[in-house]
Amino acid sequence: MKKRKQKSKDNFIKKVSIVFAALLGIMTVTVVILNQTSDTLDYKSFQAVDSYEKVNEIEDQKFSLYFYSESCGACKSIKNSSLSFFDDNRDNLPVYMLDASTIRGSRDSLDLPQGESLTSTPTLMIVEYGVIVQFLVGTVEIQDYIDNY
Repeated sequence: MKKRKQKSKDNFIKKVSIVFAALLGIMTVTVVILNQTSDTLDYKSFQAVDSYEKVNEIEDQKFSLYFYSESCGACKSIKNSSLSFFDDNRDNLPVYMLDASTIRGSRDSLDLPQGESLTSTPTLMIVEYGVIVQFLVGTVEIQDYIDNY
């Protein structure tokens, strides 16, 4: 009688283990599929400018330039909110991404406002008719702009 109870208990444990493994497998496959099909925004979701000189070739009357770095902690902290903002406003305010680690040329080709320098990431510049009218440096200034736009 004890052997029969033990065998029954072992079969139950086997069945529970199989069901658990199957559910775990299904959940894993579901997560992988969702991650592959999600519309996650990334810097590459937007138009990139690969040299400072090409900024002067942008024909939009009003646009923004976003100077960032993938390795920048501050950039990472506002990445989701800034990219969502850029995506939501791409018709009114097109954004051009400037990757600090890959952009070429001389920063001198940008006509920066008096006293400003492009040395920190993140930096958001709002350009109207070829003139930088707003120069926002750091997460606080950029997030304030986004919140009040």
